[in-house]
Amino acid sequence: MAHFRTALAPGTRRVVRFGATSCPEPWCALALALPGGGLTADFFLLPGDTIYADEGLSCPGQYPEHWTRALATEGLR
Repeated sequence: MAHFRTALAPGTRRVVRFGATSCPEPWCALALALPGGGLTADFFLLPGDTIYADEGLSCPGQYPEHWTRALATEGLR
């Protein structure tokens, strides 16, 4: 679910909170970023290292299947 806010009125101020994680296993870090998860960040960044594809894959053709399997897990769904 995406949210969008327009610019603040001239002369007003507001705190903007940023959140980020990498290597999100266990998936509790990402669950906090979901609506109702408790994190009150205005912006959340997941810069990478998400699926640990650097081990056990012997050729580039295996990456799409590995991503598909990873994205079907409870935490990333």
